[in-house]
Amino acid sequence: MSQSISSIELLGDVDNPYIHVVFCLSWQQEDIDELSAHVISLFDDAAIIDHAQGADIETYHIRAFDTELLLNFEVYSESCWVEVVNNQDITSLVKISEKIKSKISEK
Repeated sequence: MSQSISSIELLGDVDNPYIHVVFCLSWQQEDIDELSAHVISLFDDAAIIDHAQGADIETYHIRAFDTELLLNFEVYSESCWVEVVNNQDITSLVKISEKIKSKISEK
């Protein structure tokens, strides 16, 4: 499955923002490895710290842009979002969102 990103949007409120990632095509749990690689490729110097897989959710703990992030996939709703691990990094999420949006528009 070759998948591309339809949109990236900063959502949530001031205390709990997240980056919502929408893919062009419907996806299933077996597609998450490819989807995560695609999203992670948008981050500069990203490193995967941990990967946790549950029945319907997968989370990648990554370090990118000098910030620790969680890349989450929820299978049943086909939701994907990125959030910060530490609340002190909330302001970084706006900058990160802008950077990855510009990378998508370049492609």
